[in-house]
Amino acid sequence: QKIAPGTQQITVSKEGYYDWVGEAKVKPGETLNLQVQLSEDKNNQLTPSTWSDYLNLGNLQKNSGDLTEALSSFDHALSLKPDAPEALQGRGSTYLLSGDKTKAAEDLDKAGKLFLNRQDYQSAILCFNDLMTLNDKDPSYPLNRGISYLKMGQYQNSIPDLKKALELDEGLFAGYLNLGEAYSKAGDHKLSIDAYKRARKLNQK
Repeated sequence: QKIAPGTQQITVSKEGYYDWVGEAKVKPGETLNLQVQLSEDKNNQLTPSTWSDYLNLGNLQKNSGDLTEALSSFDHALSLKPDAPEALQGRGSTYLLSGDKTKAAEDLDKAGKLFLNRQDYQSAILCFNDLMTLNDKDPSYPLNRGISYLKMGQYQNSIPDLKKALELDEGLFAGYLNLGEAYSKAGDHKLSIDAYKRARKLNQK
């Protein structure tokens, strides 16, 4: 706006890229649309400073396949904010890609529980999805995913997960308790009562 008619020099700049410099002829009353393509400057690295900067950098590095650098960035993020579930999830998924299943499970389990406590159920489900592919014998994974679905009102997704958890551990009080709620809200009151009875057998109080 408010550019004098005639030939103008234009510079387009973006951090991490080489500047584009060119000329454009502007006519009175004309709107000029200009499209340029910037070349990435490999030597110009963004300098992260906050935990979220390191988180974003880690995700970019992970998505580009630079797993070693991604792990370093997530480590930096967690050194600034140790209980950030986003960084734990990022590092855990990076460990998963690199083949370190033990460390992946540790980070993803902690991230999933933190997301659950924060009531970010969709993010929690993503963590427990990965965990259930890592280990289909741990009842806490389908239990927590089932609880997440229950809190989101997705009762038909919640019930199979809670039943799976109880198949793995018949003494899981929280499994019967949440299964009773899921059946009740799904409208199956007979099965809801049966689940609550099983819960009461495990805990009379």
